[in-house]
Amino acid sequence: MKTFIVGIVGSPTKGGNTEILVRKALSAARDVGKTETKLILLSKAKIAPFTGRGSISVIQDDMQAIIREIERADGIILGSPVYYGSVSAQLKTFMERTLPLWKKLTDKVGAGIVAGDVHFGGHELALNEIRNFFLNHGLIVVSGEPPLWETCGAGLNPGDVRKDRWGMEAASAVGRRVAEIAMILKAGWILLEPSQRKANSWSC
Repeated sequence: MKTFIVGIVGSPTKGGNTEILVRKALSAARDVGKTETKLILLSKAKIAPFTGRGSISVIQDDMQAIIREIERADGIILGSPVYYGSVSAQLKTFMERTLPLWKKLTDKVGAGIVAGDVHFGGHELALNEIRNFFLNHGLIVVSGEPPLWETCGAGLNPGDVRKDRWGMEAASAVGRRVAEIAMILKAGWILLEPSQRKANSWSC
């Protein structure tokens, strides 16, 4: 059974520590069964800011192609540098533009990875933003394997995160778990009758 995992790098720095961690996670994911992966760099994408519900249908940029990849994914890994205890502007813009995916990501698997200059420099706050985003879309959020449940990497300069053993191992652990849980869920849904899957009718 094939699964498809998308890794999205929300860093403006090409080849930076966030990208290194997300690539590490996707590499570990590919070791699980027949998992296919795709890396998306927001630094290369042209994504206009969200300006309200009325703008969703008229904005034409790179977001439409990214949405298509996310829709067919079984799991999503979001990576961001830590800026002032939060995610990057690039990732925040991406998050806000996912309104067309409302109710379309339910029961996919999601995980976050963040990178900062040092450990405990707002990593948890940035990770929580990513997790809250996933929960708003109804994804099943996973972490790495204890004690590597906090997927944080530290490095002052681009490439320094490779020296962070815990950060690199945590990225591998979360990538592996996203692939494993996505595969388990995909197999499980086959056993569930369509009539047993009830989507809620809430809207806002």
